[in-house]
Amino acid sequence: MKQTNIKRLVIGLLSLIALILIRNFETELFYDPLISYFKQNYHNLPFPNTDYTLLYISYTVRFLLNSFFSIAILWNIFQKQAHLKIISIIYLTFYIVLLLLLCYSLHFKADNLQILIYTRRFLIHPILLLIFIGALFYQKRTTP
Repeated sequence: MKQTNIKRLVIGLLSLIALILIRNFETELFYDPLISYFKQNYHNLPFPNTDYTLLYISYTVRFLLNSFFSIAILWNIFQKQAHLKIISIIYLTFYIVLLLLLCYSLHFKADNLQILIYTRRFLIHPILLLIFIGALFYQKRTTP
């Protein structure tokens, strides 16, 4: 195995381990009173008291960490500069749209909590990584 392949493998594995650690230690690392709220029967519970500024900062830091390690994994798999630029723009766009949706769902207390649940999920979990891996493998396979 070449030196560059070993380096790519190590960086990819370290990025994957970092994503796992972020998820595993989420309650210790990040402020999120909604974790315990959504694990319970939230339909019958009042919405928890929340420091919205701290929540937005926590979600932003978590999104940035997940994005950084996700982009590192994608870069190690595909090694194309054009992919890196497009993916970074898409991540930024998703962040802006999801943060606006989160603000709307938190401040206007929409009756339907599904918007909050899924917006929060996309912000704090590396779901986009799974989507991009599939999309880029498909593009690689179908592009001549």
